[in-house]
Amino acid sequence: MKEQTRPKTKREYLARSISDALGDHARESLYLQYLKKYPLATVFRAFAEAKSYPAEKIKKSRAAVFFYLIKRYTHDKKQNTGS
Repeated sequence: MKEQTRPKTKREYLARSISDALGDHARESLYLQYLKKYPLATVFRAFAEAKSYPAEKIKKSRAAVFFYLIKRYTHDKKQNTGS
């Protein structure tokens, strides 16, 4: 098993925290990419909602719910701003 390095930036720490909470350590780098690409408020909103999403409604994983919510929120924002 690969030993984890210590996070160097706030975003790296947040990516590690999100991947830990969602049980998705394999895609920690993807969480970091999302933290760099999207506003922190959007990421935190999706993370909070994914964590509280009812287990019986989850088809794949909480991580899948998180990624779906990020896409939905950014799509909704683009629709509302006319971009």
